[in-house]
Amino acid sequence: MPGLHSGDKLELSCEKDDQLIGGSLNKNVDDLYGKLFNPEREPLSTEAINDALRSTFKQQQL
Repeated sequence: MPGLHSGDKLELSCEKDDQLIGGSLNKNVDDLYGKLFNPEREPLSTEAINDALRSTFKQQQL
């Protein structure tokens, strides 16, 4: 994302169509607690999250 600097905080959200949306944020991380919680979604392993992020970023670079 252009305009980001070291130490900037990011807000990420996953939309219903599996698109990852991100942007810079001027909030404390404590303000975001529970924001991504969805009781209907199965938890993902760290490996599955990393794979999904890699796939999304590869698609965006094409």
